[in-house]
Amino acid sequence: MKSLSFRRRVLVSIAGLIVGTVGLALLFATIVTNREIKSTADQTSLQTSTALRNAIKNTSEQLLVKAALLADRQGTRNLYQIEDDSITDDEKTVCEHLDRLSKTSSTDWIALINSSGKVIGASEDSPLKTHDDAIQLQIVKSALNSKPNGDLYLNSGKAAVLVADPIVIGEYVQAIFVLGKKVDRRYLEEITAASNSEVILSEGTNVVASTVDLPKNSAAHGAGEYFIKGENFFGSTRPIQVYKFDSVSKLNMIALVSESSITSKFAPLKNALWLLLVLGSVFGYCTGKWLSGSLVSPIEQLVSSFRILQSGRLPEPYNSNRLDEIGVLQTAFDEMSDSIVTSRSRLIKMLDIDPLTELLNYRSFRKEVESVLQESSVENVWIGLMDIDYFEQFNQKNGAEAGDRLLVNVAKIVSEETEEGTVIARFGGNEFAFLAGEESEYLAEKIRRRVEEELETTVSVGLCRLSEDTNRVDTALLALELAVSQSKNAGRNRVRVFDGFAQLDNEANLSFLQQSSYAAVKALAEAVDAKDEYTRGHSTRVAQYAKSLAEACQYDSGFVDLVFVTGTLHDVGKIGVPDSALKKPGKLSDEEFEMIKLHPALGEKIVRQIPALADTLPGIRSHHERWDGKGYPDMLKGEEISLLARILAIADTYDAMTSDRPYRKGLDVSVAVEAIRAGAGSQFDPALAEAFIDMMQAKTDKAA
Repeated sequence: MKSLSFRRRVLVSIAGLIVGTVGLALLFATIVTNREIKSTADQTSLQTSTALRNAIKNTSEQLLVKAALLADRQGTRNLYQIEDDSITDDEKTVCEHLDRLSKTSSTDWIALINSSGKVIGASEDSPLKTHDDAIQLQIVKSALNSKPNGDLYLNSGKAAVLVADPIVIGEYVQAIFVLGKKVDRRYLEEITAASNSEVILSEGTNVVASTVDLPKNSAAHGAGEYFIKGENFFGSTRPIQVYKFDSVSKLNMIALVSESSITSKFAPLKNALWLLLVLGSVFGYCTGKWLSGSLVSPIEQLVSSFRILQSGRLPEPYNSNRLDEIGVLQTAFDEMSDSIVTSRSRLIKMLDIDPLTELLNYRSFRKEVESVLQESSVENVWIGLMDIDYFEQFNQKNGAEAGDRLLVNVAKIVSEETEEGTVIARFGGNEFAFLAGEESEYLAEKIRRRVEEELETTVSVGLCRLSEDTNRVDTALLALELAVSQSKNAGRNRVRVFDGFAQLDNEANLSFLQQSSYAAVKALAEAVDAKDEYTRGHSTRVAQYAKSLAEACQYDSGFVDLVFVTGTLHDVGKIGVPDSALKKPGKLSDEEFEMIKLHPALGEKIVRQIPALADTLPGIRSHHERWDGKGYPDMLKGEEISLLARILAIADTYDAMTSDRPYRKGLDVSVAVEAIRAGAGSQFDPALAEAFIDMMQAKTDKAA
């Protein structure tokens, strides 16, 4: 449904509702019909089996009467009085007589058995032949005991009703008459004539007798569906006891009911439901079309207008006169469009202006510096940056509102002390910047003193003169940050001029780094630590932890020294991260975290300027990668991460956990060690993590 338009969804939903409802009715009718078919088949099967048993009983009684009458004839007496040793001579005469008796008595066959169970003679179709031993037949056994009997018998796949009537003279049975009636198609049709059904007698899957002709190569499979001559039948099975000549077995009597004879009474209902289904589909389509015109089309127009608005253009107003919900939406859209037009101008202004102090923001100040640097001469232009000392503590002590008032008051002092037209900006959370002329150092000192005298705070100020050494905006702003860091390192509440950039042979390189080597970059790293008193000494501690871990793993002294140097420099890239993100006490926003994540790559960029420190680059760039590949900046995994970076990752995390923060106290050593253990194999190299844990445990044991 996601790929369908709203219009088509309405059509499909309405049609589906109607079709589904009627479909359920059809399903219900089908279930009722199937139940009726099964019930009728079971009932018919019961009736037919009862009728078959009654027919077998009646046939047996009729045959017994005929047997008694035939036995009383003079000619019959002559037959069974023949001596056994003369049977051969008179065999033909006996059989012919029995044939005539069979035809005149409407009996399918007759056999005459002597008192010893031997067949004296039999008619032509008799399954018992002359000289057969018939003593295995249950009815013969019964007759030998002077008990006339009859039942259903099966021989060679054919069923028949057999009766045996003894001829008794005195106390002895002289002979036995056995009469048979075939249970065939005609016999079964007489039984099912009144039940309007069909019947099959089967032994297993073999058909013994049936009122229907099964398709070629098919067999009787008991209850279930049968397809005979283009019509469906449903069969239900009942067992019928039958005697074989030497055993007792069971036949399956399958009563077949034609499906049409039962479903015909439901046909009007089904036809009505199918008609309702067609009419419902037409009605659903028409209803959907109507809804499309009155509801869906206006909504689609609104969607189109929203897309136009999303693209940055303004759609035509609706000026709707409708009073329904669609009209309310159209009017609300017009009002929203007007509001967006008004807000857009405000937003454009807010892109360049800090809303609290109404000074330029960082983005605008950077543009101004870029614009000045594009001029032919920048010898008399200075940029200044002032950072309010201990602003975080002030906020925590007095509250955010007091902090905002302090920012506004500092901005007011800066504006009052600078000449009209001077570029002033709120550079960061508690930083202000300005562009000024030759007397910038004097101006910065005036601002610093006035802040100290009038407000409950002080400022550390850094100045940088724009020159050929700082003729790129990134270089200039980096120098400005370093100047403020120098001011803070010197004790805060003072002005410092940055002069650490020497003459550049290539403007893309920081030649002061190339000249000063490790000492210069270490000073840069210390400047990073100085930006926030809560992280002061972090780089040195990380370097020491990493060195101890490398020694514990018994790496050579050269590698251990490299680990220490890299640990000292690992966070140097944070010099380029704004204080608003770096010093934020609470949870970082996604945007702020993205800024923080830039520092490994930026640190690599800075240190790359010093060829002698090339071996430290993998550690600086990758110390925030994770063993499971979820780190940054390159999402390296496992041993793709350099050994140097894997060692620093553990040391950096451990120091971060055990150091105090504005929003929490540092964790206990044991808690931090357990956190390292928990991160083994996911965040950290498991082997190095285990070595670090053993090292810290050894220190704890030694201290104890």
